[in-house]
Amino acid sequence: CKDCGFIGSEANAQCPKCGGEMYQRDDDNEATVRNRLDVYEKSTSPLIDYYRGCDLLVSIDGDRDPNVVYADVKKALEL
Repeated sequence: CKDCGFIGSEANAQCPKCGGEMYQRDDDNEATVRNRLDVYEKSTSPLIDYYRGCDLLVSIDGDRDPNVVYADVKKALEL
């Protein structure tokens, strides 16, 4: 939404939150997504093995209750 920033879908002609105008960002297209995935594979993905090899990688399952995930992050960071 141009007014409140709500993220919707093609089904939303008008913002269900504030009634504002919905729009599609210029970079919200297949070519941009493919490029971002390519950059991830070439530049970011190799860091996983690097940090795992340095014994610095901590895996946290983010598909759980947010409070549980937050507690695990705090524990990993020793906070």
